[in-house]
Amino acid sequence: MKLKLLVFFFLIIAQLAFSQQIKLSNLRCEYRINPIGIETNKPQLSWNISSQEEGTLQQAYQLLVSDNATLLKNNVGNVWSSGKISSSKSLQVAYQGKALEAAKTYYWKVKVWDNHQHESTWSNIQTWQMGLPQASDWKGAKWIAYDELPDSLKNVLPTDGAKDKVLGSNILPMFRKPFSIEKPIEKATIFICGLGHFELSLNGKKVGNHFLDAGWTKYDKQALYVGFDLTKELQKGNNCLGV
Repeated sequence: MKLKLLVFFFLIIAQLAFSQQIKLSNLRCEYRINPIGIETNKPQLSWNISSQEEGTLQQAYQLLVSDNATLLKNNVGNVWSSGKISSSKSLQVAYQGKALEAAKTYYWKVKVWDNHQHESTWSNIQTWQMGLPQASDWKGAKWIAYDELPDSLKNVLPTDGAKDKVLGSNILPMFRKPFSIEKPIEKATIFICGLGHFELSLNGKKVGNHFLDAGWTKYDKQALYVGFDLTKELQKGNNCLGV
């Protein structure tokens, strides 16, 4: 009996040692780490493998995707389970699961098998959050506009006395939105679309490390939007957004 137990433990230790020889890193969705605002229905997933054993090549992989982090921790891919796929591909592997919902967060992980008959452990859990690709996803959101200054309020140029002619308006829009939170927040995301550049603040602090959002486009044809995860920054009680 003791001999059998020793053999059993040896097999477990050996299996763990083999699995640790393959390390998974740099997991990305659409070239980004844990991105917000994915618009494609088939996001492409990528990962890197490394091993201390020379000549190691991936021979198969398995992907799990879930809309619930707890389920994924228990190895349940309720949105997509690829099964074991015989392939060396680890770049831009297209998602093939259920239809994805706007603004929803998805959790994913991967494991691989190599040409030395080793199986990796599951990778760390990564995420992506869908954007708002359809007009209907904005749920009736309207542009926040500003009034053009009347002639009576336009500055007089001291050189010739002529009215200052401006194209559109010489007002810099600054928006402030106070609100209160009384219940625990599971997820909070803000999507901002604007013509020109903006900077977002929450409770007096700049949100994110972006600069000169959003990108330039031909505004009569296209307007870009940017997403920010505010879940950890929001506080119980009074909050205030500024743009």
